[in-house]
Amino acid sequence: GYSKTLMKAAEGLAKRWDLDTICLHVDPDTENGRIPQNLYQGLGYRPVVDNNNNIQQSDEDNNNNDTVEDFSWMSNTNFQSGIYMVEEVPLLFMRRKLS
Repeated sequence: GYSKTLMKAAEGLAKRWDLDTICLHVDPDTENGRIPQNLYQGLGYRPVVDNNNNIQQSDEDNNNNDTVEDFSWMSNTNFQSGIYMVEEVPLLFMRRKLS
C-alpha cells in the first residue's frame, strides 16, 4: 500500500543524495508497534543491537569492508535489545543498508 510506496520514495531520495544507509525509529511495543515493525522488517530494516553501542555489521557489510558506525551518543538504556529512551519515550532503532 501507501506505506511501502512512501518508504521506497524515501529510499530513492536517500540514494539520490548519495546515502548508503537509512536509519529510523519505531514504537518498540509488540502490540502498538507490531504493524510498523513488520512493515520495516519486510523492507529489510533490522534493529540496531550491540553491547558496544555500535551498529552490528551483517555478513554483506563485512564483505564490503565498511566501517562500523558509532552510536555511543544514544542512551544505552536497554540498548542490548535495540530499544533506547529519548525524553522518556522508548524507541526501537532500525537501519537498512541501501544497495
